[in-house]
Amino acid sequence: MQIDPNYMALSDALFGYALSRTAELGSPGKKLAHYTSAENALNILTGKKIWLRSAAVMNDHSEIEHGRAILAACLDTDLGQRFWTVLDRGHAGLAKRVRDRVAASRQRPRDRIFMVSLSEHDETDRLGRLSMWRAYGGPTAGAAIIVNTEIFDNAQINLMSFASPVLYGGTQVFAPQFEAVIAKLEAGPHLLNGVSADVAFNAVASALDFAILSTKHVGFGEEREWRVIHLPFDYASASVTERLVTIRGTPQLIYELPLVNQPGMNMPKLTLDRLIHTIIIGPALHAETCRCALVEALRMNGVQQPENRVVVSDIPLRQWG
Repeated sequence: MQIDPNYMALSDALFGYALSRTAELGSPGKKLAHYTSAENALNILTGKKIWLRSAAVMNDHSEIEHGRAILAACLDTDLGQRFWTVLDRGHAGLAKRVRDRVAASRQRPRDRIFMVSLSEHDETDRLGRLSMWRAYGGPTAGAAIIVNTEIFDNAQINLMSFASPVLYGGTQVFAPQFEAVIAKLEAGPHLLNGVSADVAFNAVASALDFAILSTKHVGFGEEREWRVIHLPFDYASASVTERLVTIRGTPQLIYELPLVNQPGMNMPKLTLDRLIHTIIIGPALHAETCRCALVEALRMNGVQQPENRVVVSDIPLRQWG
């Protein structure tokens, strides 16, 4: 698919922080880990899909409100005035359209936003993150599926599901990043007027959406989280399909993100063998039993040398039961 270079230039300016972090993630030894239960890890392997769940059922319901509050605070300062001014210099009336969109987004229900969380992971780490095992460990085993990241660029466009690094902190952390975007737009008038008013509006609105969805309290910083975000009511993909499920007694809509190539995806290199680097089983009463099951699941799905890809963490964690 041919992408307009003017649009790419605008996106580079709007998503500079995410792009710089993505470049860091591409350095040798950097991976991403999805922490979940061992039961769900088996479901992911056998189904070759991962669930994107509604933001309404996130562990911390305040997370999106945190991002909205920080953006609102910045828009009420001189930065906000600079932002509206530069938008109107690009296209007359663009500031009002974006302002109206920001106001409307405050009313957007969380159940229109779907995501899955991952954590940055060092390739040599065979222990996993203690805070995550506290959430997923114990009698019911947890698992961390460690994935290679090189397929993310194509996946984001083809699946309309976008990997976004979380920025930790309040306005003092967010404001410099926001100011950097404004400065780029001020220095390059062509960035906005090089595309149509509608394209500029959609790009700016998306950047603000992702800023809201990817900002968290500094207390969560040790998680080093990334979010794969899907907004099906704004950016649909035929390959990301909806499904009704019940999770811990709560019926809910989820979206299934394919982990292997399918007709129409045009991602022939996407296989479980290329995607999965390792799986770490967390401390549990029956960790070795879980390991054997996941090794066999990898083997059945064409993953080479599966016995070398599943390890049991020996991180100290008090067990229950």
